[in-house]
Amino acid sequence: AAEGKTSSFFTVQAGDKITLSCENIRKDQKNCDRTTWTYRNFMQEGTIFENGQINKDATTDSSRLSLTADCSLVIKKITLQDAGLYTCKQNQLANQDSQESLVDVSVIKVSEPEFNDDVSLHCSLQEHKYCTHTVEWVYDQKMPSGVKVLLYSCRATVTFTTSLLSQKSNIYELLKCKVTAKTGEVQLFGFRPQSLDEEDGEKDATTTAKTTTTTATLLATRKPTIAIATAVDLPSFSRKWTRIEGNATDNRKYSKQQDFIYSLRCIIVSVGLAALLMLVVAVNKWAKTK
Repeated sequence: AAEGKTSSFFTVQAGDKITLSCENIRKDQKNCDRTTWTYRNFMQEGTIFENGQINKDATTDSSRLSLTADCSLVIKKITLQDAGLYTCKQNQLANQDSQESLVDVSVIKVSEPEFNDDVSLHCSLQEHKYCTHTVEWVYDQKMPSGVKVLLYSCRATVTFTTSLLSQKSNIYELLKCKVTAKTGEVQLFGFRPQSLDEEDGEKDATTTAKTTTTTATLLATRKPTIAIATAVDLPSFSRKWTRIEGNATDNRKYSKQQDFIYSLRCIIVSVGLAALLMLVVAVNKWAKTK
């Protein structure tokens, strides 16, 4: 039977609580026993809840996961590792169309300041596959002189001197990480000390969702872009995860490995051709001497 799909899009800050709605839920189910939630990103995929029950192989990460009375999925203290494409499926009767809700979750993290000769703040966005957002640093007014901003794919770094920090003690409050989606939607995220980040773990980010309806897959219109993300541990909802992109934990590292392999192949082919050419020349000379 045909599947109806509803897509929602979230961009939330690490440490928040997020509630992912499951659309078109069945009214005849009890304790979400006809509802299944699955998850996948560019590295792995798996089942979180099946027929209302959390995956029996789930590890300690399951303590951050729960279902509401209307079968929405709640994730507490969300992390970069939680970025991915979540699917809620309503198991229908044989003569009915199954219903699926797709929720695309991106997670932004503003790291703790790094103090060397200068002060650096990093803003990283993790998406479920390719980088489709623009990430940059903005200031409340004009960016102060002496502030350096470096932009990468889904990552931005701002650097300033310690003397500027002493002059502008509220610079952390005035600097914002600006995230712009392909749709043009803009969100601003500020730095939060780790202690506050833990306290804000109950902050509900549900209202940031944007919903559209589609009958095609969410990935169809996305163009490959290398996303620079921080090296993180893999999500551990279940030991039955299936890897779909190898063992890389950092797209940048994965890209460099691929470039190295390609370069090595080119070198081997070049050396082989040169050796073959030398052999042909030697044979020709030998033949002429005969």
